[in-house]
Amino acid sequence: MPDPATPKRKRKLSPDDYTPVSKPSLLTLGAIITIGALLRFYQLESRGMYDEASSWIYAQMPWLSFWKVMWGSQGNMVLYYLLLGWWLYLGDSEWTMRSLSVLFGLATIPAVYLMGSRFFGRQAGLIAGALLAVHALHIQLSQHARSYALLTLLLVVSTYLFARWVESPHHKGLWWGYVAVSALAHYSHSLAVLVLAAQWLSLGTALLRRLGIPMIAQTVGAVALASAPMTAFSLFQYKGQVDWVQPLTFKRFLAVLSGFAGNGGGALMVVWLALIAIALWHVNRSDGNRAEEKWRVRLLLCWLLVPIAALILISLFKPLFIGRFLLMSVPALVLLAGVGIQGLSRHGLRSRWAAALVLLVALGLSGYGDYKHIQRTHSGYNSFRAWTQHILTHQQPGDAAFFFPPAAHKQFNYYSNREPSDRRTLRPTTVFPPFFKSPTGDPPPDPTKEEVRAAVHAYERVWLISRAKSDREQSRMLQIIRSTIEEEFALEREDKFTGESNFVVILYAKRR
Repeated sequence: MPDPATPKRKRKLSPDDYTPVSKPSLLTLGAIITIGALLRFYQLESRGMYDEASSWIYAQMPWLSFWKVMWGSQGNMVLYYLLLGWWLYLGDSEWTMRSLSVLFGLATIPAVYLMGSRFFGRQAGLIAGALLAVHALHIQLSQHARSYALLTLLLVVSTYLFARWVESPHHKGLWWGYVAVSALAHYSHSLAVLVLAAQWLSLGTALLRRLGIPMIAQTVGAVALASAPMTAFSLFQYKGQVDWVQPLTFKRFLAVLSGFAGNGGGALMVVWLALIAIALWHVNRSDGNRAEEKWRVRLLLCWLLVPIAALILISLFKPLFIGRFLLMSVPALVLLAGVGIQGLSRHGLRSRWAAALVLLVALGLSGYGDYKHIQRTHSGYNSFRAWTQHILTHQQPGDAAFFFPPAAHKQFNYYSNREPSDRRTLRPTTVFPPFFKSPTGDPPPDPTKEEVRAAVHAYERVWLISRAKSDREQSRMLQIIRSTIEEEFALEREDKFTGESNFVVILYAKRR
């Protein structure tokens, strides 16, 4: 046991710094998790189910159909869909569905604390946990019934096990744990490979020699073999699943980085950069043997920068640079900030006051980002539920429904399924997208005029559901669809639904 009187800067490890469990820290961590839970459960049902309706469809599909669809086009989040399928036994309301992601998001807070306290000290772990608890992007995607919160949790655990295994490469439990969790992260989203690559890129020559080529090849090979089906899906089954991502422009680049920083404006981005610089300065001081600590900070830095740089480079050929894909690097951001604030506090009384002030500023600006997220969620009107109820209120037996873009029928299916059974049984027959060609809502080709005529000809009334605003190609196609329907049908009513997503619902009746 080192002498407690020895200055901390001359000690390689200190039980006070690196032991994660103590009563005060657990109480503080409990308070942090409670705040995180309040922020994540608040207004959980306010937003409409947009792409989350896809999760509802896939999670309750029959087993054989599920695996066929996963391999055919939708396997990118297969682990999340499997878990959600079991979770839906508790119910399928917006609150229930999204609460699974909330739990994954909340579990990430103690995981980040454990990693920070184990490798950098309890203070760094608590600061990182607090910053993650109030991070607006993490809150937003923890309220999303998709796999992003699960992915982030698994990558935190994977990186923690990786760092522990590098320190003890002959520990079989750590090795098996790292391989298993890394493969699960890959099955939760194919972009997990970016963080897994960052882990290995962080190793310097000394650590590579220490591990040895056989051990490295064995570990990388085991992870690759365990996640081979997902790799094969990513390479051979791409069918335009991310074609909706907009091209990268400088304006969009700044907007995505602002959201990644916590939506607290340029001031918060400056605070993050300053704390990262302080962390690097603190760990690179030449005051003793800090090789392991330098590598740990380098691991965080690679975890932060490699996914961002890779997505920017990929976006030069295929747009992928969006906020939800950057969530995987948020834990590295808050951990580096925790290291920076802890390093700032270790230089006397004034530095401790400065560290406390910087922490308060970071929390305050993050809270401002949370406020903007809450206001945006509170002001958003669930237009999906509104136009679904409108159709079910005014429908008649034998009506048809034509959805363009086709994905809109997912939201209709979800919200109509939550209506009373007498209204569900009368809901219009979906004539486009054709269910037998697209049972899961995968976008079919744009219909020809002949296909539009054939789809609506046998019906007396047709509901056309479309976006109020769309790109040029979709607008052109929508005009063709409308003009074709109006050859045989007369416009009876047109209603606009504004909110988080603006839709137009048009009712046509056959001409007499």
